Amino acid sequence: MNSRSAGLGKWVCLLCLLPLLRCWAGSVRLLNGETHSGKVSFSGNALAVTDATATATFDLANILVADFGENGASEAASFPEGVILSNGSFVVGTIRALDGLTVQLGAAPQQTAVPMSSVSAVVFSPTPRATISRVPNGKTGAVFSDGDFFEGEISGIKNNIVTINSPLFGPQRFAVGTRVSAVVLRGIQPGAPRYEISAKNGTRYFASDLMVTGDGIALNDTVFGQAKIAEKDLDEIRAGSGRHQLLSDLKPVAAVTASGADATKSVSVQDEGDGLRALSAGANVAVSYAIPPGFNTFLCRIAVPQESPPRTRLVFSVSCDGIIVFRSNPVAPGSNPQNLRVNLGTARRMTLRAEPAQPDSGAAAGKWIEPILLHP
Repeated sequence: MNSRSAGLGKWVCLLCLLPLLRCWAGSVRLLNGETHSGKVSFSGNALAVTDATATATFDLANILVADFGENGASEAASFPEGVILSNGSFVVGTIRALDGLTVQLGAAPQQTAVPMSSVSAVVFSPTPRATISRVPNGKTGAVFSDGDFFEGEISGIKNNIVTINSPLFGPQRFAVGTRVSAVVLRGIQPGAPRYEISAKNGTRYFASDLMVTGDGIALNDTVFGQAKIAEKDLDEIRAGSGRHQLLSDLKPVAAVTASGADATKSVSVQDEGDGLRALSAGANVAVSYAIPPGFNTFLCRIAVPQESPPRTRLVFSVSCDGIIVFRSNPVAPGSNPQNLRVNLGTARRMTLRAEPAQPDSGAAAGKWIEPILLHP
């Protein structure tokens, strides 16, 4: 075979593999930090991940993020047409009617009536998420197609005209869908959902529970109520804030050295790639956090940066209300991250610390990768 034929053969082989690569575009990240890539599907009441060699199954309770692949719309830059609910959920659908009491979404026989009392905003045409997020929570008014916000009380929406009582300009009328891309009726009151579920069309629910059905999932959104999403339409399932709290999103109540000196500047959050974050703190720095009510388990992975001095060996410890409840073996630079799971019980304060194993073992920052507090 000549070199040209060999090169062509390689391309043919790659083209043959493309459908398989698309099938394995998904991934599942577990609460313990492990990531498994492959085709994501349901197997009974669990999630299955199938790669080139095997299939692994995982209970939904152990999953941080399940990405079904195929580039869904959950991270799209704009909201499509639909309604934003008062809990932050977003339901995609063509706005058919607004009668003052409900918003009619979609077409018969699948038309859905959403009570206006449950709606935070009505999106008439694609609107950048950043534009909506810039509206101060609690303010009402119209979002114009050019991104400007016209503040005022929404007094009516009829025949594609919205009437707004402005404190400065009095009653004003604007055409929706052309001049007005969205109207904001009330602020969002985020809750603590157990699951966040995204569909490929951009719909996003904040659910108190979900159940695997024969061809997808049934869920109970905290405001919208019951809904179903077919497996083929799923984009992502994520553990909600009612089940977990990333420690890297919380502010420490204290960060001090062994001598009691302030060491706040030595604590930082670093990007580990693939969506992972790590809490980094200098050697011998005790970083303390208040444990939010109801959270009783701490999960993370511990590691020492590979670029640390070769002699570095750190011992990681976790204390609850001043009592050490976990202490690791010495960890060397570049070694595989170690998983840890700590039962916090009813403790109200947790302290993390990484210290040199011996006086001559060197000092470097310790990394707490994807540190998570869990709610039962």
